[in-house]
Amino acid sequence: MGGRVTATRSDEHDGALRGWYDIHEALRTEVTRLRDHADLMADREPESAHAFDEKFEFLRAVLTAHSAAEDGIIFAALRLRGIEVPASQLLEDHQRELANIYDVHRLLVEARFLGDEEPSVEPLGKVRDAARHLHDDLLEHLAYEEEHVIPMVLDRVSPDDQARLLGKVVAENPPDLVPRLVPWMAAAIAPDHRVALVEDWQRSLPPERSAQLIGYLREGLPPDMWAELTARVAVQ
Repeated sequence: MGGRVTATRSDEHDGALRGWYDIHEALRTEVTRLRDHADLMADREPESAHAFDEKFEFLRAVLTAHSAAEDGIIFAALRLRGIEVPASQLLEDHQRELANIYDVHRLLVEARFLGDEEPSVEPLGKVRDAARHLHDDLLEHLAYEEEHVIPMVLDRVSPDDQARLLGKVVAENPPDLVPRLVPWMAAAIAPDHRVALVEDWQRSLPPERSAQLIGYLREGLPPDMWAELTARVAVQ
């Protein structure tokens, strides 16, 4: 799969699944921060490694839930509707990403162990390499979906079906993850996309579901970001 310029949500397509672009934008931002953090980590600085570990654990939870929702809900729904996507290739991509995630995790564990046992070694070097590999693979995969999959889904799945599928995706996520995931995603995207995201929720989702997601933004966004958002879109 070749790299490409990132696609973004646009007014050409309607429906709640336009937020697919937003979660991709947030994942792209987060994995880039993780790679940069890994590059700056110094051996013998446990605080730096601990901060990296916290960022990594959140990314691992989000990426695992996102990939499972794509394979188990979105792509399964497309299959039922006779819409062809390269599901086997996408599944392989997701499995490779999860293997990359595991590599970072096991190398972090090894780095902590070796840092205590062998003062002469540089234990975080392999973590840096694994974080770069995770970054490069994930960005290539996101770009592929944005070029070949998401536009087709938005074009061929009705807005009502998109809203129903989004509800299934939200419900399938671990309950303790969603309140963190929603403001994290919204904070990572451009202000115009943040407004469009909320307007999509309000237009597409049941009022109680939309209010719940907006509540997560109220609780989780920085105050200045929340004030800017509510100055542009009316929320309850």
